[in-house]
Amino acid sequence: MSALTVLKFRPSETSSKQMDGDELQRQLQISQKRENLANLRLAVKEKQLRDLLDENESMKRNASDENKADCTLVDQAVGVMFSAMRDEIRKARKDAKLAILELRALKNGSESSDTKALATLCKKLEKENAELKNEATRTTRLETVLSYCRKTVEGLRKRCRDFGDILAERDEEIKRLQAELARAHEENTRLQKNTDGTRTLQVQGDNQISEQYGIDHHGSVSVVTNENVEEVVSVSSRESAHEEMEFDDQVDRVLTPGASAVEAVNVSSPESIHGAPEPETISSDEQDVIDVSSSKDSSII
Repeated sequence: MSALTVLKFRPSETSSKQMDGDELQRQLQISQKRENLANLRLAVKEKQLRDLLDENESMKRNASDENKADCTLVDQAVGVMFSAMRDEIRKARKDAKLAILELRALKNGSESSDTKALATLCKKLEKENAELKNEATRTTRLETVLSYCRKTVEGLRKRCRDFGDILAERDEEIKRLQAELARAHEENTRLQKNTDGTRTLQVQGDNQISEQYGIDHHGSVSVVTNENVEEVVSVSSRESAHEEMEFDDQVDRVLTPGASAVEAVNVSSPESIHGAPEPETISSDEQDVIDVSSSKDSSII
């Protein structure tokens, strides 16, 4: 009976132990979650603290910058006055120190430390003075070179402007010459056309004269007398009234009895009116016609 009771109580003990273990695990998990949450909150708080510290530092820096800006925000005239006063005070302090050194050197003699310091200061000042003179000489030289360069640049600019004006004038002259050349080409074309027309008229007049005086296309010669000459080819031209009158007089002389056929030829040709620029050679057929006409005239007379 006792053994059975022991067996009955053992499952209950194991179940209670299992329940205790589960409870402990659950509590452990809860504690871990709380710990993690606490760590997260701590990290957030630390971040907030760092942000606040950074903001505090930035505010301090901004405050110092604002104070400096407030100190520098001064009227320009007041700033110039204060800078001049500061320079004068510094100069006065240097003069006072130098005077004190001179007095000590006079009191203590030439072998004192003050005298040596004064001599060192004098040498330093002389060296600085020599350097300043060299710098002044160099500055003067550079200013001279700069002025020369400016004059050279101004001269080059002036020459460029002059060259620009010259080029503009040359362009205008070229345009004018091109226009004159175009007009000359037009005039040359017109004169060539007039020359061709004049040559055509001259050829037609020569053909008419040849037909009138019996020169056929085969070179045969027919006898022409002054009685058979009834009309003369008149050449149309734009000449003066004096030349027209001379032409009429010559025609009247030709139409009168006893005039030779050579005169008719000379009157009817355009070269006899306007004046031939150069003598033309007479062909053999024309020479035969002239000889026959002359012989006929002499026989009639």
